[in-house]
Formats: sequence, C-alpha cells, structure tokens
Amino acid sequence: MVGSGIIARNIIEFFAAEEWKVGEFAIVDRKPEYADSLVTHVRDELGFSASRFDDLPTAFDGADVIVLATTAPEPYIVEPGAFAPGQVVLNISLRDISADLVLSSHNVLDDIDHCLTANTSPHLAEQQSGNRDFVSGVLAQVIRGEVSLDAERPRIFSPFGLGILDLAVGSHIHRRAVESGQTQAIDGFFGETERWGS
Repeated sequence: MVGSGIIARNIIEFFAAEEWKVGEFAIVDRKPEYADSLVTHVRDELGFSASRFDDLPTAFDGADVIVLATTAPEPYIVEPGAFAPGQVVLNISLRDISADLVLSSHNVLDDIDHCLTANTSPHLAEQQSGNRDFVSGVLAQVIRGEVSLDAERPRIFSPFGLGILDLAVGSHIHRRAVESGQTQAIDGFFGETERWGS
C-alpha cells in the first residue's frame, strides 16, 4: 500500500470486510508517521500483519498486489522494472506511474476515453506513444474472459470513470443492511429507469 491516508485505510478495510487472506501489508508513505498510524490501525483494528517500509523497491519485492493511493500530481515511480511480471497494480491515484512503465505493462481501464485524460499515467503513455495500443482492455472484458493477460508483464488496473470504490462500498453497506433487516423498499424511488426513454 503506497499512501496511508483515508482512501488507503478504506481500501484495506474493504479487503478485511471481504475477508481477503493477506500475508502482510507493506505500508509506504513519504511521511513515516502516517505510515506508522496505518500500520497500527491495520494490526490493532483489523488483525492483519503490517509493517512500514521506507522505500518502494523493498515494499514491492514479492508483493502480489500493489495499491497506489496517493495524491501525487505526477509520476514518481519511474525505475524500469519497478513492477515485477505478474504483479497486479491497482492504480487508484492514477498519476504515480511513468509512461514507460505503463507502456511496458498490461493495462486494464474501466473507461478508456475517460481514463486517457487529465494527465493520468495512462494518458501520459498515450501522449508518448501516440496511440492506445498499450490498452489491453476494459474491466468488463476481463470479467467476461475476453482479455487474456499473460504473466510476463505487470498488470495495471486504472479505475478512472467507473467509481469502482463507490460501488464496492455501496454494495457492502447494502448487503450488511439487508442481512441485518435494516432496509426499507420505497416503491417508485427511481422515477425514470430508462436511460433514453422508451
């Protein structure tokens, strides 16, 4: 986990709520005291093993999943080979990764046109390459089995446009409310359910 703010904490809490099996969380932040706070929360409140790491290469070494949840305005992960073949990189903050790293990886987006704007890392890759050939597919294609990602390159997922965290949190809250009997159906709540009318 790169970044140790509110979004990082909520992502880890979601993993816990979904009962992910995690060997250890490696927490990295430019401010060691912030990383220490998240480590304490992950250990004491969520019951996972967690440690603070002070450099990215050590934290990334052996990680199956890397989560980028920072406020970085421009790429700082620029070293060739920063990500290992087969690693999954959840590019939540969208601007941490150099164009070269994006171009050397599999790239799954949620909305191609939306994600390739605003100088996100994938947008920088498009600007550098002059095309979109580096995009392996979209999340829906992965779910349907229409995109095959080999283990020879890292796999970067850039969710910009779908609001996947909002959907995940909403799904979790709804499921828990239904399980506890705290939901109330409201007939006609959605006045219009057809996108363009019938």
